[in-house]
Amino acid sequence: MLGKFVAIDSRLVGKVYINFNIVPLIAIPVCFLALRVFFYSIVHIYSSFTTNPLGTMIWAVASGIWIGVLYLFLGQGIKIESPIVKSLFFGIIVFGINLFLFNFFITLVFESDIADIIIRTMADIISVTIGVYIYEKVHFLMISAHSK
Repeated sequence: MLGKFVAIDSRLVGKVYINFNIVPLIAIPVCFLALRVFFYSIVHIYSSFTTNPLGTMIWAVASGIWIGVLYLFLGQGIKIESPIVKSLFFGIIVFGINLFLFNFFITLVFESDIADIIIRTMADIISVTIGVYIYEKVHFLMISAHSK
């Protein structure tokens, strides 16, 4: 599946353009951090948030930035115009399935609370989908404004 997004067609060599827009590097980490803090403090999913809140928040921001970088590279391979459909596709199909498989592989290696992992996985998928949607909507509005 990854090859679909990162493979280079030999006919396009020299014409590939990577859009280094900073919005996904802000929108996705902010959404990721906000939902993580909500789930740490209100839902009480397993974390080190109570004993090491700063370290946990730094980890959440760093993870969100990395997901934003992944979207910068992989999002261009998603040839969908609608911001909501594109964000759902990336959040659920590209990011979500990978995260789901990884998190449930971890349960084979470590003793884990399955309900907690399901809640955490769903929160991460929702936060990434919202962050991508914010970026795609801003990007769509900017393109619409420039084309007028």
